[in-house]
Amino acid sequence: MMNPTNVYTVPSVSITTARTGASSKANELGMRAMQERAYAKRGEQYLLIKSPPASGKSRALMFIALSWVVSWARLSHATRCIW
Repeated sequence: MMNPTNVYTVPSVSITTARTGASSKANELGMRAMQERAYAKRGEQYLLIKSPPASGKSRALMFIALSWVVSWARLSHATRCIW
């Protein structure tokens, strides 16, 4: 598909808090709010995560990488079972 204006959109996740502590509360998997939003967009081709220092960017990428490893392992196991 041609893009005559050479403009591409890149999905991004950013965080702004009111310093209420809500951003540090974790869900049942241990993810903070920003990490949950990044994980929800894990299927995108590009992902730009913009957030303050110590907000969990590396941990968000860890959750995304673990998701990829689990899906790859399932696919790899399914392929081995066919043969």
